[in-house]
Amino acid sequence: MLIYLDSSVLIKKYFKEIGSEQIIEIWNDAEYLAISQVGYSEILGTIHKRQKMDRFSDKTKNQINKTFLEDWDSFIKVNVDQRLNSELITIHTKHLLRGFDAIHLATAKILFKQFEKELQFLTADNNLQIAAEKEKLNVGNYIWK
Repeated sequence: MLIYLDSSVLIKKYFKEIGSEQIIEIWNDAEYLAISQVGYSEILGTIHKRQKMDRFSDKTKNQINKTFLEDWDSFIKVNVDQRLNSELITIHTKHLLRGFDAIHLATAKILFKQFEKELQFLTADNNLQIAAEKEKLNVGNYIWK
């Protein structure tokens, strides 16, 4: 199975919160993991924001960054390109989503069409999950919050 992780779910791998144990189990069991290239910036930005909010050390932040960068190599990564931009027109017309959320949804839709494997789209964002369900994506049955 191909698992698409948006940033709101992936970040749970690096910080202990509701759903962290589930995402680690999913990570370990997945045949393939996929994400949009925009997830790179989203995760790094969240790590740095959490350091300021939670006031953990630079050493801890650097270890989290290192783990994330090692993990990043294991993903199927999808670039934002003209094909994705074309899908975004449809996504934004049908759903009220923030820019990066729409990119994650469009990316997953393209992967569903491209791969013959079963795909699951995971997000901890309620609005994005509703949009994914409306797009007939398999969102699983997880509690993230």
